[in-house]
Amino acid sequence: MDKKRLTASEMETFLRMRAASIILKEIPVKMSQRSEMVPYAKRDFAMLAAKVQKLHDAFIETIPENQISTYNNNLWMCNFSIGVKRPGNSERNNREYGMWISYDVLNTLLEGCHDHCTMCNLDKGQRRACKLKKAMDILPNDVPRYDENDCPYYTVI
Repeated sequence: MDKKRLTASEMETFLRMRAASIILKEIPVKMSQRSEMVPYAKRDFAMLAAKVQKLHDAFIETIPENQISTYNNNLWMCNFSIGVKRPGNSERNNREYGMWISYDVLNTLLEGCHDHCTMCNLDKGQRRACKLKKAMDILPNDVPRYDENDCPYYTVI
């Protein structure tokens, strides 16, 4: 079999394939109760994970030995995450939507916001310009639709 060096974009694709295999193996575990509700869900996820891993391993066979060892040595430093893109087609919506912060940090921030927003004495115009409101709007949250000239967090948090 012919061996060919990986390009940078191929390397990223290999890592994504490996990440997909790992994610497919984790889904039935993380969704065990729901997986039991769907006939053959665990089996199907296992088959998908095995097929992706088999393809990954087959592609690895096409890489020269010295690059395989480099690839394997770098795996421990690689980390992939899956985010959600904002809906819509604007330039702003094409940026990654997911932000990865711990719940402990988020809860601490929300406690501070609670005090600030509950005691808010800003008028509508000032609330629209509030830096805290703008920061909170960036976080993925389930705030109901609101008038853009007002603040959804005012006395809510």
